[in-house]
Amino acid sequence: MKLYLWGVVILLLLSACSQDSLFEGISEDSSRDSKIEQARIDLDNSNYDQVISDLSAIYTTSALDPEVSQLLASAYMGEVSIDLTLFIANSTSSGLEPFDIAASMIQPPNENIQNGSRFIGHDDDGQTDALIVLDLLDYITKAKETLTILEKKGLSTDDHRIQLGIASAVHFILNTGNTVADAFNTSLYLPDVSKHNPGTIPVPINSSAYIYMKNEKYGYSWPTLVIPAIFSEKVTNGTPTSYQEDLLNINHAITAFSKAYPESNKMRDALNAFLSSALGEEAGVQITDELIMTYTSEGLHSFVNNLAMP
Repeated sequence: MKLYLWGVVILLLLSACSQDSLFEGISEDSSRDSKIEQARIDLDNSNYDQVISDLSAIYTTSALDPEVSQLLASAYMGEVSIDLTLFIANSTSSGLEPFDIAASMIQPPNENIQNGSRFIGHDDDGQTDALIVLDLLDYITKAKETLTILEKKGLSTDDHRIQLGIASAVHFILNTGNTVADAFNTSLYLPDVSKHNPGTIPVPINSSAYIYMKNEKYGYSWPTLVIPAIFSEKVTNGTPTSYQEDLLNINHAITAFSKAYPESNKMRDALNAFLSSALGEEAGVQITDELIMTYTSEGLHSFVNNLAMP
């Protein structure tokens, strides 16, 4: 059974946490508005569309209610089919790449698995349907935005930061995979934007999929198309790129884990290993925000190529 964030992280910390639930206060406050009460029920029943519809009507950034924000962010993350039980289970397994451990929590409905390679979309023998990744990216971006606003307003708790870090890890994985897939989508190179056909290339979401793309499917064109430039973003000087932002949020989540739940737990360790591998740093190296802000498109390009090494 999939347990999507709602009330589950306290269980996944292997009883190492304090008695403060990651979503503390939501079930204890009997004075909540009936719409919020119903949203909690719908979220537990995986009725994410209903939660988003109901809470969007009362959500406002001018008078933020942290509970509404957290419920709404959890619903957006539920739409992405995030399964933290798999993340925790795989974090205790040896031999898996940190990227694959983190990616294991993404369980999209149209996932295609071939010899261990995980793609969003079908393989070469079927009709491609990778466009859904754009919907997933939209949902996980909205979850990030909702939690980021809490942080900017000074209303975030360590638990909110942990949730934001998880959402950011998922965004990093999906965004990177979609960028690589788009590099092989020839329609996107046409001058006429009306002829662009996004979502025609299956999106890789584990290292085995990257290995397949580079060494079997696109061996000749990979060096030409998968170049640092595809990861470049136009940002204001000093503003983090989307990749830097994701990694910053993951780093802050690790700090929040250590602060709120100082006992040893695999979830924090798995996030830390994922962060270090993405940055190309050895395990045990202290990761700082300053280091993350030096992460460039060349660094991400190097990371993707390392993922694709057999």
